[in-house]
Amino acid sequence: LINNFEGAYKATDYLVSMGHRRIGYLHSVDWIKNFDERRAGYLSALKHRGLEPDEAGFIGLRANTEDAYHDMLARLKDRPPLPTAFFVDNDVIALGAMRALKESGYSIPGDVSVIGFDDIPACKVIEPPLTTMRVECKCIGKMAVERLVHLIKSRDPFRVKQEIDTILIERGSVRRLNC
Repeated sequence: LINNFEGAYKATDYLVSMGHRRIGYLHSVDWIKNFDERRAGYLSALKHRGLEPDEAGFIGLRANTEDAYHDMLARLKDRPPLPTAFFVDNDVIALGAMRALKESGYSIPGDVSVIGFDDIPACKVIEPPLTTMRVECKCIGKMAVERLVHLIKSRDPFRVKQEIDTILIERGSVRRLNC
């Protein structure tokens, strides 16, 4: 499993350490357990830092790049006040939201910072490159195969749950605010 809670906590805490106090959350409107865990990590980090979630910055978007782009574009039509940073459920949503932000005249990270989750290959080629939490998918696959081989050989009846931590990958989509 991915340690979603801790990854979201670290991402949000990183934004706070960069001087952000109004941190929004771009979340999927589609439910999966990973996103619930990420929401909990985001909220926990804010609470531990004595901050409240930016309710106006809680924006639900569909969970693919093109739909997230259109949803965010519609949300930005009236130029609402935005938080200084967004934590985003995943990179796919982040990419669509960033495109909409830029097309709506917002500078990333000048006007708003964005941090994603997963570290998909497109994070490196978007402008600016997306700061994100890396998920080590190869490590998860390797551990799953090792566990399967162990189960086959030993007929071990015990269930084991293993969580893989995420790694912060700093790129160009988050700026430090003067504190």
